[in-house]
Amino acid sequence: RAAGHTSVFLAGCLAVKEAFLKATGTGLRDGIAFRDIEIVSNAAGISGIRLQGKLRLRYGDIAASECRGSAAFTDHVACAGVAWAQEGRSTG
Repeated sequence: RAAGHTSVFLAGCLAVKEAFLKATGTGLRDGIAFRDIEIVSNAAGISGIRLQGKLRLRYGDIAASECRGSAAFTDHVACAGVAWAQEGRSTG
């Protein structure tokens, strides 16, 4: 987390969530909300994505290790990307 830059950190998290929705073509429709995507980190600080609600129903119980999210930010700009690999499916 960027010390002293909470708003920029949160913008990065939001950017990861948006990148996931764009990569999957899901978007915010049919009752899907940003709260259905949780950004988690493992002990090494590697970010992953855990799905909740309607996204979990749609895509299953993916492990955070299968879906990675990354954000980069400065004091004023945040950007993000995701990579998700499942057997027989790859999107990112």
